[in-house]
Amino acid sequence: KMLNVIDDKKLSFVWVLNFPLLEYSKEDKRFVAIHHPFTAPLDEDIELLKTNTIDYDGGLVRFMNNMSLYEGLLKQFVKDMEFEMAKIAYKHRDFKTMFSKLKYLSEGCLKLGIIGLNEKLENILELAKYEKYDEVDKYFEIVEQEYNHTIEILKKA
Repeated sequence: KMLNVIDDKKLSFVWVLNFPLLEYSKEDKRFVAIHHPFTAPLDEDIELLKTNTIDYDGGLVRFMNNMSLYEGLLKQFVKDMEFEMAKIAYKHRDFKTMFSKLKYLSEGCLKLGIIGLNEKLENILELAKYEKYDEVDKYFEIVEQEYNHTIEILKKA
């Protein structure tokens, strides 16, 4: 109405499909659900949500829909050794190195749309940041399981 482009005498209907389910919150530094009455996963995606924590569409959009670039980066992510180096640092109680490797991995996850793993990485990074190493010990195995699960999904994609 501000631009005076709406004809008040005319009814025009629109059918919107595929509302986004998640959006990235800069404040929370994670993906959050968008709550409006039309947001819901597609029926064919419900099973994927249970096992697959990768937002391929969101990741692809961040790379300007350049599928070959995005696929190449996902393949590189599978080959990347950052997590293995973080594991070695963790076993040697070198939390500073572990923190930097996991931070690098988390940033990559965020860019690529790897939501589930990024969420777990953000949690462990928060624990390490405040030197809660006993809790890091408890949580590291969870992160490793999610990492392995994500790599398996990406290898099948």
